[in-house]
Formats: sequence, C-alpha cells, structure tokens
Amino acid sequence: MNSDLNRAACLRIVQEIEADYQQAPGLILTENDLQCILHSRLSQAFTRGRTVEGYRASPVHGEVSWYDQDERLAIKPDISIFETENLQLFDRPGMKLPSKGFAGRGSAIMFELKFFRFVKGPSKSQLAGVWKDLEKIQGLFQRLHRQGPTGMVHCFFVVFSKSSIGEEQISQTFHDFSRTSTNAFRDNVTFRACTGNAEIHTQQRRRHGEGA
Repeated sequence: MNSDLNRAACLRIVQEIEADYQQAPGLILTENDLQCILHSRLSQAFTRGRTVEGYRASPVHGEVSWYDQDERLAIKPDISIFETENLQLFDRPGMKLPSKGFAGRGSAIMFELKFFRFVKGPSKSQLAGVWKDLEKIQGLFQRLHRQGPTGMVHCFFVVFSKSSIGEEQISQTFHDFSRTSTNAFRDNVTFRACTGNAEIHTQQRRRHGEGA
C-alpha cells in the first residue's frame, strides 16, 4: 500500500462526498448513510486482492475492532482499510489468530466518522462526544507506539454537519485536543470538517414563505 497515494485518494473521496452533499442535502440523513456512502466509494477506489492464504478479499471493511492501550478490543472505527496481502483469515503454525477472528498486519487506514444532523450545529454533549472519540484514537496510537514506529497506520477523523453553523467549534475542539495530544496522534491523524448548505436552503425557504 503506497501510503501517500492512498491517503490522497481517501481525502479526495471525502471532499467529493462533501461536494455532493452540498448539492443534494438528502444524500445523507444519518451517520450510517455517511458510512455506507464512504464505504462504497472506497471499495471502488481500492481494488480487491488476496489474503495470506490466497483467498480473495476486499481491503475495505466496516467497524473492525482494534486494541486500545489496555489491550482490549475497545476501539471500533467506522471503516478500516487493510493490505489484503497481509490479512490472515485462519490459524497457521506459529500465527494464531486473535479473538476477533482475523489478523491484519502492515499498513492500514481507518476512518472515524461523526454526523451532526441539526442546522443549528452540534450541542455541547455532541462536542464532548467528539473529544471522547479522539481520546480513544489516541489510545490506539499509544499502543501502536509501544510496539514500534506508528507511521504504518493513519486515521482520518471526519465530521460532517448539516450546515456550516458550528464548524468553527468542531474544528476548535480537534485543535484543542491536538495541542495536548501525543506526537503519535498528531503525526498520524488527519482531521476534516465537512459541511452541507442547510442554512442557505433554510433562508431561501423563509424568503419564499415556507417553513416559517
């Protein structure tokens, strides 16, 4: 997996979804919608390959469990992308599978997604939820750092909002966390705040006497 090229492809796909959402507000109604759309487009961009055992496999998977700093399978990003040639599906001599039923080695990319569906922007509790998710991601990278260099795993933390209201608060939450985070987190996490145009559509409807 060429990390730089694949990260660029991931970011481009996120930007394309944002542009589509701005043109079609009904494209994404829930966080599951966002996850499904992103999963579909990533699956088109990343070709299938073969596992360690030679079985055909997709590199793109949803809600795969990752170990946290306490060696618990407590982190479950919305989407993970693996190198299929480093995916192991069955026990092998000297290479027993972990409890999650498979092993993924080599480079990987993960996506943590949030979707705020209200025009008025995120609430305080929702922003606190963003902070909590960032702490989980940092815990994962702390574990990876103990094992060796962390540059083989990269995380995209992507927040979609129905409107641009609150975008500054969302970005500030990430930057505040990043200032006190570990180097492993700062070096391996890309943040992206994406917005729709709901406030513009709302203003237009009000000018036409709708939804008052």
